[in-house]
Order: sequence, then C-alpha cells, then structure tokens
Amino acid sequence: MKIDLKKMLEGKTVTTIVRGDYVFKTVEHDGKEIVVGVRLVITNSSRRIENSELVTE
Repeated sequence: MKIDLKKMLEGKTVTTIVRGDYVFKTVEHDGKEIVVGVRLVITNSSRRIENSELVTE
C-alpha cells in the first residue's frame, strides 16, 4: 500500500520532538503517531522539547 506523504500531511500538525541527539518530526494519523523525519544533531541535552506547526500545503 503506497501513501502519498504530502497528501497525508496536508492540514495536519507536525510536531518536532528533541530527544537526546535526535530531532523527530511526527504527525498523528489514524490515532497513531507516525515519524515523518529524523535528524541527528549533537547537543548537550537529554531533555524533551516539543514544538508544533500546521502543514498547509
């Protein structure tokens, strides 16, 4: 089953979560949190930071 990611994300809120050395971009779809992007960053932090943004197009 192939899903068009751009179509799925349209109108949804993408949450940015920082956990340790990783930055995750997640979106809620059908009651589940789906990771749509991950990036490795070097930080001195083990805290969790969340930021949300609405995808419009």
